[in-house]
Amino acid sequence: MDKRIGYEAIKRRKRRKKINTAMPVIVLLLVVSLVIFVIHERNNIITPAINFISDLKHAYGKNDKGGFPVTLTGSNEYEIKPYGDGFTLLTDTYLHIYASDGKLLKSFRHGFKNPRTTVADGGNSAQNSVLIYDKNYFKFALINAKDPPYEKHSTDGRQRIGETDVNNAENGDKIMLAALGNGDTAAIITNDAQYGSVLDVYNKERDKLVYRKRFTNENALALTLSGDAKYVYVATSGFENGEITCQLYKLDVDAEADYEWKTTLGTDTLPLALYNSDGVNYCVTDTGVYGVDDRGAGIGKYNWDGALKDFSFDTDTGASVYVVSNYVTGRADLESVDKNCRLTATLSATVADSDNTGSSVLRASKNGIFLLAGNTLLLYDYNLKEKRRETLDEEYTNVAVSPRSLYLLGFDTCTRLDI
Repeated sequence: MDKRIGYEAIKRRKRRKKINTAMPVIVLLLVVSLVIFVIHERNNIITPAINFISDLKHAYGKNDKGGFPVTLTGSNEYEIKPYGDGFTLLTDTYLHIYASDGKLLKSFRHGFKNPRTTVADGGNSAQNSVLIYDKNYFKFALINAKDPPYEKHSTDGRQRIGETDVNNAENGDKIMLAALGNGDTAAIITNDAQYGSVLDVYNKERDKLVYRKRFTNENALALTLSGDAKYVYVATSGFENGEITCQLYKLDVDAEADYEWKTTLGTDTLPLALYNSDGVNYCVTDTGVYGVDDRGAGIGKYNWDGALKDFSFDTDTGASVYVVSNYVTGRADLESVDKNCRLTATLSATVADSDNTGSSVLRASKNGIFLLAGNTLLLYDYNLKEKRRETLDEEYTNVAVSPRSLYLLGFDTCTRLDI
């Protein structure tokens, strides 16, 4: 009996010794396996964890209860745009949507390399959405304060309609510009290896590509949509009879026709921006502004005598304002143009003509023309009569104009000023 007990004790000691010897090896193997797994799955483990922590910081940040000034989160670059009565703030990582009281309504982590945002022309319901896209890359998204993001890739439409000639990332499909027609519709211009440009129109509610137009031997450089998003207007640049020609197209997204109409705006001029106001399309080029009604007939044009430095257009009134470096005097003139593309007034030696010219910000609105230069804010009417001059408490770099407020972007804060 005693011998058997002693034998069992010896066996137990041997087993423990084997386990103690093997345990470090087992632990080491487990650690190595875990490290290999984490490295292999780092994009699914580490990045989401970092994003989650960052999202928590934004979700419970300083502006969840509102109030001004809004403290900026820290970014290499900011872009501010109106959003209804509030505003949006784009950073190199996030798109933030704020209410008029400064409350943070939504933060969207975009992950884009070269993010840009656009809002719709005018003050319609489309102001409740923001289109964000990765310029010279491939992704875009429709964002509002309530719904989940509607995210797409520029090749989604081609695959969805069964095309087999999908270009690779090096040859095409890169987003050049984009426009928002209403809260559910995005128009995207991409480059193409075979064609000059391709227009794709996506509808969020229908969750698909609803229209495509290829521009052969033309580059689409500006676009806008009608308020109901039924029509898309595109300004292109191409060569005709050895001259650079600017064309304007009207496209019906529900029709099979190649286009409803097109018209030549001019030669040796490049389109910069396109706006729709009360049924009239206005194309701003490097040499002038052209007005075309909804039947394709010109209503007027104005060409400036100088180099265009800056401009702003008010889609509520159809009026616009330009900073032009005069060829004769070399001075920066402020030029006001009405909805019929007629020069209303010219003002020289303004703040835009000072040493702050490079950093001045011009904004046209139904309340008048706002000019921001450092810590000076000026308001003109469209006859360029000064209505307001204000010295601000600090220097600001940008401004967004909403119907009732100005949102001033500083170096580390954003503040509101009532109109």
